[in-house]
Amino acid sequence: MIAGNRNRCCSPTGKGASLTGSQHRKGCNGSVRGWDESRPTRRECGSSDHYRTGMGRFSQKGAVLVLMVIFMFSVSGCASVPHSDVYHDQAMDFPSVRTVAVLPLKNLSLDKYAADRVRDVLYNALLATEAFYVLPSGEVARGMTRLKPTSQKDPSPDEIVRICKTIGADAVITGVVREYGVIRSGAISVNSISLSLKMIEAERGTVVWSASASKGGITPWIRLFGGGGKPMNEVTREAVEDLLDDLFQ
Repeated sequence: MIAGNRNRCCSPTGKGASLTGSQHRKGCNGSVRGWDESRPTRRECGSSDHYRTGMGRFSQKGAVLVLMVIFMFSVSGCASVPHSDVYHDQAMDFPSVRTVAVLPLKNLSLDKYAADRVRDVLYNALLATEAFYVLPSGEVARGMTRLKPTSQKDPSPDEIVRICKTIGADAVITGVVREYGVIRSGAISVNSISLSLKMIEAERGTVVWSASASKGGITPWIRLFGGGGKPMNEVTREAVEDLLDDLFQ
């Protein structure tokens, strides 16, 4: 892998003591704490059993609501963590990769600019890692133009080897943008992205790492409580960072 309270009351001695019995309602000066004197007493409201029953129902409803919120957060969080298809070539010496090039990405989404936008985010994210030198996009484009591969977005292994020799890269990163942009369901509109990336080494043109990620989309939380989700640039950045986390794992 790449290295990279209980309520307390002041006793006469100055030490804290637990409040019990009738003391639970009184402060140090005998005044009632946390209660509204204008509110009716338990006797005015009815029997103590009735009071406890009402509080019990309230507590049960509160507990159910808390459990629902926790469940929704866990489900919505897990819905966008797809790391089951990560591949690492165990024989690959990843620390030996010093220079990489980001090739144009294949775009299967409805947004014709999606591949270029995701590539820019990926390029900047790779630079931020400081793990290796990332060749400028213009330099990569000149090398591709000189060699004229059958497909700039999906070169053959032999073409990858020649491209790497021409531009001086130890490996290239390419991939596919499968989904990018707004998805709608009824009155709900949110941003979503789905992409796959792979690293291909320069010596034989073989894939040594690949992974996929999806971010955004309509989560159970959004369905229940509404909301428009995150901006597209943030969703894209999160997806790319997830993929790089897998690469440097």
